[in-house]
Amino acid sequence: MSRAVSHRGAVLYRAVLCASLLCCSMGYSFSAVSQEPADARIAWWREAKFGVMIRWGLHALPGCVWNGIRFQGPSDWIQFRARVPSSEYAALTAQFTAPLFNPDEWAQSIKDAGTQYLILPAKSYDGFCLFDSALTDFKITATPFGRDFLREMSDTCRREHIRFGVYYSILDWHHPDYLPRGPDSPRPWDERPTDTANYDRYIDYVKRQIEELLTRYGPIDILWFDGAWEHTPAENHADELIRHARTLQPGILVNNRLGVPGDFHALDSMPEHPLPDRPWEMSISLHDTYGYKRYDVEWKESSEIITQLATCSAKGGNLLLNIGPDDSGAFPPPVRERLKQIGEWTR
Repeated sequence: MSRAVSHRGAVLYRAVLCASLLCCSMGYSFSAVSQEPADARIAWWREAKFGVMIRWGLHALPGCVWNGIRFQGPSDWIQFRARVPSSEYAALTAQFTAPLFNPDEWAQSIKDAGTQYLILPAKSYDGFCLFDSALTDFKITATPFGRDFLREMSDTCRREHIRFGVYYSILDWHHPDYLPRGPDSPRPWDERPTDTANYDRYIDYVKRQIEELLTRYGPIDILWFDGAWEHTPAENHADELIRHARTLQPGILVNNRLGVPGDFHALDSMPEHPLPDRPWEMSISLHDTYGYKRYDVEWKESSEIITQLATCSAKGGNLLLNIGPDDSGAFPPPVRERLKQIGEWTR
């Protein structure tokens, strides 16, 4: 082993050791996971400890830059931050080619990092679908890229024995039936007419897309909802959507972001204390945003990610690491480097 690799390994080890000692001093133990009998459906997830979420889609093309202006916040919020009408934003599909996308390279990088499950986007806030849905033309197979991203990645994950889940946003800035919008909404610049919109009809669209995902892409381990905050669980038919998903795939796990408990809590920050009665997962990004940002140079060090992983494990939870491939479909060099370094420690 080279001196550089040996030194880096020592640094990472010290970081994790410090996290371990800190957790022990707070009364936590790395083996102190809830001793209650785990439901068979979630037993594998409790043992996994480490997952990755890919934040990719049409929003990777602008990369937080619109008309030469840099915008702050997550990459997948660029349409909202830049106040881009849906017709103008949809024109990006003509540029979506992703020439460097390689599902085998993605899966290998994630697997080498020691992650046990992968969450992939099916539909993001912008409404763009990364699977070949029969219910819309605003999808990846209608771009010059032309391939079913979710099909290729799901097949690759199963071949590589990586647990596989899908991310699905209820929030949709493209669909004609999604509400609210217009002058009195959070998006007064939204050009879509409201007089013909019907939110119940939109939820039927969501239900049918979930059916597509759970009947055409083989076994799916996790359905990771997001973007439900503009409506109540009743308006989103949350219980009905979850029942429908479990009817189609009884072993599937669902998070709590429809406003109902689900199988596990999806958190954005570290809980102060363990949550022994509730499975939980904390999300963290490799830089200051979710998704790809062209001008971002504020990358977290691998030691920080490893410390967070160790602390989550000590408190009985999982770490979900968010990474953003660029517009070419490749992982930026800092992402590849950090996944490799994390993998050195997990091995």
